[in-house]
Amino acid sequence: MNTYQALSSVAHRLKVSEPDLMDFEQRRWISCVKKNGSVFLSSRDEYKAKFILHLRCLRLTDEEIGKVMDAEEPPYSLARIPSIIGRPVGLPLDAGMITVEAVLQIEIEDARTEAGLLLLRANGKTGI
Repeated sequence: MNTYQALSSVAHRLKVSEPDLMDFEQRRWISCVKKNGSVFLSSRDEYKAKFILHLRCLRLTDEEIGKVMDAEEPPYSLARIPSIIGRPVGLPLDAGMITVEAVLQIEIEDARTEAGLLLLRANGKTGI
């Protein structure tokens, strides 16, 4: 069941500006609902917006994000993104890149699992 939250609340939770979320709507990646002069976002669209922000962190262009959003439905998977956009995708790391393939081989340390943290290891480097 979708719940609706004020756009300003969602923007605050996602640490993004309201105009950024409205830009996502203009690109038809998410849908906002307007009622009595206020703008609301469904929980499903908040989830989509969070994924879009993650794709931006992976340095995807807006065109590539559009392709991913057209091809994917929740729950989203990083594993399919390289085949959708036709190139490898990586996370910035201080000594290079950690690829999606490396992310899929995540080592989860027991002590950190309970705290909800994942350690990503690639080539002896650690990034969170």
